[in-house]
Amino acid sequence: MRTQSETISTNPIAQSLKLPVGWRIVLFLLLILLSFASGAGKDLILRLLCTSLGTGLLGYSYLCSFSPVPLIAAVPGFLLSFLVTGSAVSACFSLVFFPCGMLLAFLLMRRASKTVTVLVLSISLGVLFLLGIAAELAVSGFDLRPDSFLAQYRSWFDAVGQQLIQAVEKNLALLGESAKSAYAGYVQTITQTLNLIKVVLPALFCAVMEGFGYLSVSVLQLAAKISRRDRIIPPGFLLILSPITAILFILTYLIGLFNSSETVSVFAGVAMNLNTLIAPGLFVLGIRSLVRRSRLASRRISFVVTVITLVLALFLSPYLCLLFIIVDGIGEIFFVYRMRKLARPDSPDT
Repeated sequence: MRTQSETISTNPIAQSLKLPVGWRIVLFLLLILLSFASGAGKDLILRLLCTSLGTGLLGYSYLCSFSPVPLIAAVPGFLLSFLVTGSAVSACFSLVFFPCGMLLAFLLMRRASKTVTVLVLSISLGVLFLLGIAAELAVSGFDLRPDSFLAQYRSWFDAVGQQLIQAVEKNLALLGESAKSAYAGYVQTITQTLNLIKVVLPALFCAVMEGFGYLSVSVLQLAAKISRRDRIIPPGFLLILSPITAILFILTYLIGLFNSSETVSVFAGVAMNLNTLIAPGLFVLGIRSLVRRSRLASRRISFVVTVITLVLALFLSPYLCLLFIIVDGIGEIFFVYRMRKLARPDSPDT
């Protein structure tokens, strides 16, 4: 019976995917560096960025070699992180992208769609990072029992709110009596904003994981394109969302928009969380729509008008600019759906 290495050595396709020795050495060193940065970094965003880059590069390295050798980079990465931080729990973050990178490679070998790949990868990153954060909190003496955790979660937001209100009071006192009439409005705005963040924070965490999951897949695609090994990417590997997703976003956005009370209701909270979960995918589709129109001569005027609108919206409010791109993404969903229906008129509706 042939071993895997013997099969690869006699397979012309696998041989054509094999990277030169120099590339493999550089990739291996990059994996060690990213593993070390993921474990030694103190900032969560830095850890996520390094983990996301490492996931994409590890998946690419394995698909081009079908060898477990890149996994050895976990050993020096973990040891270096442990030497710098002195904490085995923190150093464990250096290991996160190794199972995620292998999962990414497995999904592409199974020819999974880009939507499924990003979703599965995002869930994996989120679960592993939550476990790592929980372990760090437990080691530092934080009580993770549900009741105690929720109480500390709420008290933290209350403390932040009080600090912000005190800062507003201090500034108003410097401005004098004429500005004190605006105090009530500022307090209400701070309270509503913190209540909103408190409700949608779980979905915001998931949305961040979706973004980094998408980044991992994009890193792998970019590496494959640069090295001319596009065959490791399945054909038609695009992010595709159904019209139901767009309709659900619009409905949940309207529900959240009409929640004008100081406290967020349970129904509005669920709607806002769903809205936040869907938004990253629509944002990516909106950017893709802009890029597509910039390449079409017949759509140049539409592209220029959209860009001017986005620039003006960015100066008025970054949130407004983000919303315009998401709306463009909703239009992209229905455009792709229409094109697919024209290509396959007998296919059932999705």
